[in-house]
Amino acid sequence: MTLHTPEWKTLPILTPSIRVNQQAIEMGWINASCAQGADDNSLIKATEFHTGKQND
Repeated sequence: MTLHTPEWKTLPILTPSIRVNQQAIEMGWINASCAQGADDNSLIKATEFHTGKQND
């Protein structure tokens, strides 16, 4: 059984740092975005930005 199917690598993925984002790209993720932090606020802001659902 394969844990990572090729289809998964087309899904968006948020990473906590530029270093981890680069690793994701090297592993074949097509839509990797850096959240600039692993804290809740950074991940929420990145999610809102990438989904277009920003709350002011």
